[in-house]
Amino acid sequence: SGLPSGSLEKALQDDPLQSAQKLVQLAGGRGNDLSAVDTHHIPLLAGRVDNLGEALSRALETGHRPEILKALAATTPLAQAPGPLGAVFNPLVKLRDLGDVLQQLDWHCSDPEVKKAVQATREVLEQTVVAQRADKKHRDFASGISIHLAETGYSAENHMALGAPPNWARFLKETRPWPMRRFGDAVIRQFWPGNTSSDS
Repeated sequence: SGLPSGSLEKALQDDPLQSAQKLVQLAGGRGNDLSAVDTHHIPLLAGRVDNLGEALSRALETGHRPEILKALAATTPLAQAPGPLGAVFNPLVKLRDLGDVLQQLDWHCSDPEVKKAVQATREVLEQTVVAQRADKKHRDFASGISIHLAETGYSAENHMALGAPPNWARFLKETRPWPMRRFGDAVIRQFWPGNTSSDS
């Protein structure tokens, strides 16, 4: 089995949501029941994502990492205005699931590049506000995002050109609990340095 080379790329242009659902099915997970909803006024994908970490890591084993990340990114409206966190944040809407994804990637994925990305994640985390918090799930959230950054080679320079931070980043900055608020602020400060202060 696995993913046929090139066909996912074409499927993405035809029907992004369906190709992402198919992707998770191919990976053998149960997280393929996705539906578009609006949560906290941010467009997110909600669904049975409890096993998506394992499904994603199995799919990564097939060696189609770039297509998989694109498929996940394409399932969300954020794909129309790409940001560094779209592929991780939107399909995996629950903090506990993001923590699971990081663990599953670490445990199940033998790809040395992914292992390298996990290591890069630790280094990125040391520079974030969240890394200093006691709450493990907030650290895992940042870790999932950092893995995506390491995988796709995004840099702050790439994204300064995007202008104002997207709504979800602003939401993270303005919401509670306090560690999440500080995390949102840290994300905005890193990628949209001109937009940090007075709107809390």
